[in-house]
This record gives sequence, C-alpha cells and structure tokens, in this order.
Amino acid sequence: MARERNLKTAIISALIGCLLGTIACLIFFWVLSPAPSPAAINDAPPSTPATTGTPAISPNHEIPNPEIKAADVTSVSINTVYKGFFETGNKCSKTYNEYFGNDDGFGSSSSPCTVKITFSRDGKATRSVEISRWDKAAKERRVVEKSNAAAEITNEQFDTITRTIVANEAFKSWKNGTMINVSNCTITVTHAGGTKSPMSNVDENTTVYLEMVEAFKQLEKQLSWKTE
Repeated sequence: MARERNLKTAIISALIGCLLGTIACLIFFWVLSPAPSPAAINDAPPSTPATTGTPAISPNHEIPNPEIKAADVTSVSINTVYKGFFETGNKCSKTYNEYFGNDDGFGSSSSPCTVKITFSRDGKATRSVEISRWDKAAKERRVVEKSNAAAEITNEQFDTITRTIVANEAFKSWKNGTMINVSNCTITVTHAGGTKSPMSNVDENTTVYLEMVEAFKQLEKQLSWKTE
C-alpha cells in the first residue's frame, strides 16, 4: 500500500509541475514580453490598394482649327470624280457603267474621270483629267486616257474663289485629320500655315460643300485653256 501511495504522489507531483510550467510560460509571453515599438510598426510595408485593371483615360485633345485668311492663301485645288462637276453632254458626266457598260465586273455611281484643277496666286491654272477603267486581269483600275491643260487667271479671279472657299461653312468646320468612309471630292487650300483639305461625298444634297465645287466649275468655264 505504501508503494501505491508513493506512485500516486509522484504522478500528482509531475502533473502539478507541468501545469505550473505552462502557467509560467504564458505569464512570460503575455505579461513580461515587450510590446513592439512604434518605429517597428511604422516600418511595416503599407498595404497596396486593389486595382480594377481599368487603364487611365487620357483627356481628349482638341484638334486645332485656326481661321484661314484669304490673303494667306497661295493656291486652291479640287480633285473629284463627282459626275455633276462636268457639263451635261460631256462624256465624263456619266457614271462608270454608263460610260463603259456592265461587262467589266465593276460598278460605280461616280464618273470614271478624275479631274484635278489648281488655281495659284501667281496667276497659273492647271487642269488634268484621267479616265480609269477596271482591268480584269490586274484586278485594279488603270488610266486609259489622260489630258492636261493650262490657263491664266487674274488676281481678282483668284481672290474671288479664295474668299468663297475660306468663308464656306463646310470648309471652316473641317478639321485636319478627319476621315470619312466615302469621298468623291477633296478641296485643298494651301496657305501660310500649311494645308487644309476638306472631303465630301458630294451630290445634289450637299448644298454647303457644293458651293465650293460650283465656284471651281464657274471659274474653269471662264478661262481659255490650252491643251499641253
């Protein structure tokens, strides 16, 4: 019996010793362990806010559209396949299919003729007309006929057409760099600050732009052209 009591006493003593050791460890870590310094807290890396992955949108920059004065213009030109530019009865006043028929496998409501007319402040006027037809083998349009002519204009004639163009609302509102899907006419003004080339898909309904086209037509008819 004495041995049994001694064994129980030893077991109880061991359990009490383990419990006291555990309590001592807890007291050391929770009470006696020093708290982290403010500097250590401040040195911790800041948390990074989550990002949505949406790229920043840069502000739109307004395209410059300075006013162009007639006195600063050195030349004006038109480049068009608009069939209405040509007088009734002129072969170029027809559409492509009216001119060449329907056997080319190509169709267009525009004239097969491309006319380019330039009027310069130095009194020179030039005109070129190119007639292009669809080449089935090459699968592209090729020039089949071309003519060039030259004439002279007065200062008054140049000033008149220049004022008409720079005052036109379609010209003034056009901004360089603008693109349109379909165009059959380009009017280019060369001036002291560069060039401006408004485009349009001209027909009888584009009344404002058509005023500039008509100005070229009227001046062209007034001149004595010499074929080169």
